[in-house]
Amino acid sequence: MHSNSMIERVARELCRCDGYPEDLRYEGMPMWASYVDRARKGIAAMREPNKAVLSAGGCTMEHWLRMIDAVLIDEAIVSAD
Repeated sequence: MHSNSMIERVARELCRCDGYPEDLRYEGMPMWASYVDRARKGIAAMREPNKAVLSAGGCTMEHWLRMIDAVLIDEAIVSAD
């Protein structure tokens, strides 16, 4: 996963929120990597925005879904590499 991926950013933050150093090694990988599944699920849950989110962003539901899906699709491509 590259350093600018949205899922990595969320995973690192979840790790820090749990009080763990994000680069601590756990089972041969950085600790933040164990939060990737939770980060992905959290971002996927955002596919259903409320009206306030759509109006604040000035976008349509279609645009919102494309943005969220772009994060999830990009991550799937990066993970497969």
